[in-house]
Amino acid sequence: MISQSKSKKKFYLLFGLIPIVGILLAFYISDSCVYQHVSILGNLSDLEKNFDPVTCEIILDRVINFNENCEPEIEIMDCG
Repeated sequence: MISQSKSKKKFYLLFGLIPIVGILLAFYISDSCVYQHVSILGNLSDLEKNFDPVTCEIILDRVINFNENCEPEIEIMDCG
């Protein structure tokens, strides 16, 4: 009985920690430069299809913030 109780505790502990680690990893990845770079490039691609000055300014702010904190630098665009 004791060994079954210990194995159940280990099982619950393991499956309790996996979601916590997953959530922490998701927060780390969402704040990473790689994620930001891919997101900005996707926004720039969308902006080329539908140019909107307001959206351009928002993306420009994100690009400037990215360039200050991450590598490689993204070229600053002209929102005209």
